[in-house]
Amino acid sequence: MKRVVFIVSLFVFALQAKEIPLSSSKVCQKCHPLIYKEYKNSMHAKASIFKDPLHNAVWQKHPDRKKGNYKCKKCHTPADTALKGLPQKNEVQLHEPISCVYCHRIESIEEHTKSNVNVLDKRGDTLFGARAAQKNRKDVEYGLKSSFFGLVKKEHGSPFHKIDFSNENFYNGKVCMGCHSHKQNGHGFSVCKTDEHMSEKRNCITCHMPKVQGSFSTIKHTKTHRFHGFAGVSVAEELLSEYVKMELKQGQNGYDVVVTNLAPHELLLHPMRLGELRIYVYTNGERTLVKKYAFFKVLGKEGKPSAPWEATQMLKNTQLRPERTKAFSLGESVKKGAQVEVVLGFYKVSPKIAKKFHITDKELLRFKVLKTLHKEL
Repeated sequence: MKRVVFIVSLFVFALQAKEIPLSSSKVCQKCHPLIYKEYKNSMHAKASIFKDPLHNAVWQKHPDRKKGNYKCKKCHTPADTALKGLPQKNEVQLHEPISCVYCHRIESIEEHTKSNVNVLDKRGDTLFGARAAQKNRKDVEYGLKSSFFGLVKKEHGSPFHKIDFSNENFYNGKVCMGCHSHKQNGHGFSVCKTDEHMSEKRNCITCHMPKVQGSFSTIKHTKTHRFHGFAGVSVAEELLSEYVKMELKQGQNGYDVVVTNLAPHELLLHPMRLGELRIYVYTNGERTLVKKYAFFKVLGKEGKPSAPWEATQMLKNTQLRPERTKAFSLGESVKKGAQVEVVLGFYKVSPKIAKKFHITDKELLRFKVLKTLHKEL
């Protein structure tokens, strides 16, 4: 009986709905409970200054704050359509600054020198989705399909919105490039940039939204769905470990750790991140750190380190380049027969940079392991 009432209410909603508000993520939970749970733990749901301590720390020091000009809105809080001037603590800012509806209404990407722009579909009642078997279908509506003389009924489509499966950007990962392509500061310098070495088989979606167990919907049951927690430095980083390969090999001067970055962009894109490759040797059961290599960027102005909005040059960049292999020496003291442990990890914020921005959040300062390798030489 409850299901009948629920279905009827969905039909009523569908008949009345003409345009889906951008801040409608809570509604998505009814048909996509698993995806909604993942989304709630993602950085898309925590992108505002009220939920992201790193974003807030940078904003507190940004010169635009005193001017009351929150330029970050375009990518950090696009679902807050009422926002004018400085962000106010409201339901959208706290729970869905980048909403489900917003991302699923991105029709195309306008490419610009300073930063790209998302162009939203104007139909209002239609959301984009990806399903290879229905790639040529647009405006898919909700309905019931009967078989075996009406004994078996299957629902298809959504009672809340029409679905458009034809948008190529939702298959090749370009849908993410409105916000994750590049960002230039006021001096025309790119403070962050994604190298777009993407393909159908390896792109933003295939890597950061891998297929995981569980149905994407309560209407159409499937064994797997695309992960909507958006795997990265903040969530489910272990899902990205397969894109880094580590090996121990004999080099010219002893042994080397050979690291291959299989990702189509630098290992860590954000200029405030710090990656580390730590090499340990076990002697009589005790672990000793023998080598440490750092992966970082230093933005600067006139030859000195500077804040991202002041930067005019890249002073140093030791990040692992996309689709490249690099060897790191274990040192001459590490001989054959040694028990070696290699740890590749990162800090969401470099401890040195954290001090300058008065960041004390423990999660941002915690060293997180991406991949480990144990081997006897």
